[in-house]
Amino acid sequence: MQTSSEFDAIGEEVARKPMTVLRGPLGTVFSSIHRLFEIAVIALFAAMVFVALWQVVNRFLLGSSLSWSEEFQRYAHIWLIFFAVPIGYRRGAHIGVDILQNALGPRKALFLDWIIDLAWLLLGAAIVVSTWALMSVAWRQTSAGIGITMDKVYFGLVVGGIYLIFTALDRLLQKTLGASAA
Repeated sequence: MQTSSEFDAIGEEVARKPMTVLRGPLGTVFSSIHRLFEIAVIALFAAMVFVALWQVVNRFLLGSSLSWSEEFQRYAHIWLIFFAVPIGYRRGAHIGVDILQNALGPRKALFLDWIIDLAWLLLGAAIVVSTWALMSVAWRQTSAGIGITMDKVYFGLVVGGIYLIFTALDRLLQKTLGASAA
């Protein structure tokens, strides 16, 4: 079991890794899209906290419960996770076992890194394709608390999957152009 100081050391190691970005107009587009998703994650988290506090105030101070708050938080959490996973992947903060990568030589480690990025790309594609199929049925179902159709909830998985594909392509493009991805 890891102690908090070991977790702090891991966090510091991730923070020290330089994040590379492409230069020029393409780099500006990539950076802007990454920033947009970071802002979306912050906004979703803030909305979840606000709704939770509002629910507590309503329940304990006003004596009435919000019928939709728990459902909103659940659905916002789904969107938040599928937006945040590519951010963690781009920053190198995802869980990884680098004992194999450290044991390999530089060329083999780079090859493994390419395979990892391609696997992330395939995961994003699988999420998009499978969720799109699910959405073809989910548009007929309505959520009980909020009253929206479920395809709107699952659309967050599609957007997150597309962003995961975008992030994997960004990293692969950085490798192709000679920049080391974060």
